[in-house]
Amino acid sequence: MRQTTDKLSIQNVALARLNETKDTFFGIIAHDLRSPLTALNGSGSLMKHFLKQGKQIQVNTLADQIDLTTNRLSSLLDNLLNWALLQKGTIPYKPLKINVHSSINSILELFENNADLKQINIINQNDQKSQIFVDESSFNTIFRNLIHNAIKFSNDNGEIVVHSKQEENMTHISVEDNGIGMTLEQIESIYSDTQIQHRGTAAESGTGLGLTLIQQLVKLNKGTFKMKSELNKGSRVSIFLQAAK
Repeated sequence: MRQTTDKLSIQNVALARLNETKDTFFGIIAHDLRSPLTALNGSGSLMKHFLKQGKQIQVNTLADQIDLTTNRLSSLLDNLLNWALLQKGTIPYKPLKINVHSSINSILELFENNADLKQINIINQNDQKSQIFVDESSFNTIFRNLIHNAIKFSNDNGEIVVHSKQEENMTHISVEDNGIGMTLEQIESIYSDTQIQHRGTAAESGTGLGLTLIQQLVKLNKGTFKMKSELNKGSRVSIFLQAAK
């Protein structure tokens, strides 16, 4: 009887913690959704005004801002959906062989505008023949978040290098930047699944959900996650995933 009571007590504590985490996430995400939606409000009218005035430079600038805002909204909603599915244990897991170099290239193309605005050079140094055995949707979510973070925390004229190498039956893929880096406390918060919001070098906001999601998706794909960072010198995130045979 006592064992049952103790078990129920532990389950209730875990449930309360999960609900608290959920409420925190939704509060942060609601706040972060409001900002880009406000930015989009009236963009169409403003673009029409600039077109009538023949102000092509302003039209191009506004178009870039709309692209960045919609990309941010899409990424935020993708993360929220994936996190919800992970909590329910219903996220699809269908591993297959994918080419690392071409998959990373497709992801980098999504962030060309973001990188160009901060004049950041992104280098894809992945072996063109390297293949891994992972769920493709998970892989894309992992590296979309990693590239987004690298750009967010890089200074203007920075550099980001994506590199891979074979290590026995695993493929080590790293994303390294020379940006603002992180403190030991910030790194520990990532490993403990504590969501702490950090603004980027251009005041970009964030929920802190991305790195938590990355770790969970890496675990789903039977891989491992490691991070090294030094304040004002940059960060290096390493993902180890199963190599395709």
